[in-house]
Amino acid sequence: KTQIKHLSKGETVRLGLLLALAHRPRLVILDDPALGLDPVMRRQFNQDLVSHLQGEGQTVFYSSHLLHEVEPVADEVAILDDGHIVRQGSPEQLRHRVKQLVLSPEAYANFVDALNVLSVRHVGDELAVTVDEAVAAIALLERSGIEHRVVDLNLDEIFEAYVAGNRRLDDEPHDSAVEPLVEAPRA
Repeated sequence: KTQIKHLSKGETVRLGLLLALAHRPRLVILDDPALGLDPVMRRQFNQDLVSHLQGEGQTVFYSSHLLHEVEPVADEVAILDDGHIVRQGSPEQLRHRVKQLVLSPEAYANFVDALNVLSVRHVGDELAVTVDEAVAAIALLERSGIEHRVVDLNLDEIFEAYVAGNRRLDDEPHDSAVEPLVEAPRA
């Protein structure tokens, strides 16, 4: 018989969700329902929520900017930019489709028109080029004998490339597997 005002943040979130789901809707739209919970509670909340809803056969539209938290439970992801879907697919499809290629500025200059470039940034003497349609881009570079490295990206990095990339050179640091390389000095 605890009053709602005495519940913890996590308990309040769960109660609100239980009330919303009580009538078993076929479609559930959630806007970052675990916001404000600590990371452990968020992860558990997301896992519990999705397993419950999947068991009920419900479709969940889950809006969040914390892609690393919803990635393990998402069947399908849509990346929105300015209210429009710019890419959609399973997390696996997106990770397979979008890669970062590390190559020389000369190689980039020679192949930029043939690559579907999402973003570019300096990393030491090289460029980290995030491309869509990575399989075709890698095949082209390999056929041409161009030295390059391929870096897998997580959904947060893929989202950033689609939404913030805009084919620009960027000297800002970036969290990715390329980071151990030395950043180019700023002019």
